[in-house]
Amino acid sequence: MRVLIVDDLAPMRDVAKKMLRQMEYFDTVDEAGSGEEAWAKISDREDPKIYDLVICDVRMDEGNGIDLLKRCRNHPDFRYIPFIMISASSEPANIAAALGEWGANDFIVKPFSYDILHNRVDSVLKRNKSPEEALFRQMEQLKQSGAPEEALEVIEAAEMGNRLSLAKWINAKGECLMATGDVNGAASEFEKAMGIIKIYVAAYKNYAIAQHKLGNFTKAVAAMEYAETLSPTDNERTFLLGKLMLRAGQKEEGKRHLKSLTKRCGEKEKESLVRRVAQVFLEGGLFEEAKEMYMMSLEFNSSDLETVNRLGQILRQQGKLDEALQCYLGALKKYPGHPGLHHNLGVLYVTKQDYKTARKYLQLALSLNPQFEEVKAMLKKLDQMETGKP
Repeated sequence: MRVLIVDDLAPMRDVAKKMLRQMEYFDTVDEAGSGEEAWAKISDREDPKIYDLVICDVRMDEGNGIDLLKRCRNHPDFRYIPFIMISASSEPANIAAALGEWGANDFIVKPFSYDILHNRVDSVLKRNKSPEEALFRQMEQLKQSGAPEEALEVIEAAEMGNRLSLAKWINAKGECLMATGDVNGAASEFEKAMGIIKIYVAAYKNYAIAQHKLGNFTKAVAAMEYAETLSPTDNERTFLLGKLMLRAGQKEEGKRHLKSLTKRCGEKEKESLVRRVAQVFLEGGLFEEAKEMYMMSLEFNSSDLETVNRLGQILRQQGKLDEALQCYLGALKKYPGHPGLHHNLGVLYVTKQDYKTARKYLQLALSLNPQFEEVKAMLKKLDQMETGKP
């Protein structure tokens, strides 16, 4: 590879040449003391030199660096030579002209260290070989050859890719802020990512989670609903949407989403998903819907103790005491040594005002688990009820 260092100060050229040779990227390090001398080297037809990089000072007495950059950018043979502009001044006008108008690849303020120059050279060389740069050159060639429609197609594809890439970075920043506990800051970053590209579902999902944490359920639901319209294929997202809708008071919509999820999911995940939906219904006070889900769960595993236990609790809360009793007694035949079942039966008999039977099951629960605090509290309550003492 070949590099050209352009500076009207010989000591500066010597320092830069020494640094560049240390990097071991370049077989040849050429130098020029002015913009005119550099242009003569670049455009010499008798001894053509294809430079892989030009490092050029902005201000020089004979032909400044911006003029050299302009001449290269306007010449079809030298348009894509990477340029790193250097200057003792960080004036915005110089930076804007170099980077924003004439397409310099980087700008470094003097004095700079070896590490700074090495990092910038490495970055510029890598970007110059990147697929994005290749695509830009393809677009430029189409435009120059009189094919603007084809160039526009390339631009639109690249534009979409760039927006998606930027949205990913901003979304990642939001995720990092969320991890540090800055939920408001995270929500702001997710909102930015949503504004950059409308199809970036991950940002909408994260925004909904952030708004949920902030207690803004309406905003959370709106973001998750939009994500669902874009791509209704993620079971976890649909589950979260249904859960958020219940929290926001949109019960019918929430139930519809959660129930549809249990119908569309694959068989492998259906059992666990049905239980999770049942739990959400139970937490939302939707006992009949929770019962329906737990009954569905029993179809997968009729001896599932947790499901039977939950179902018994639901029936008890609905006032269906005899049905709850049959549920618990059926489970007890399979799990006679389970203290939780004895506890639930004790609570059920308290509700039925059969205190003698309640005490029997509660004492059995305590014998199976002497540390069962809820059972101790219930037995104490029974003692108070029977003695009439507070």
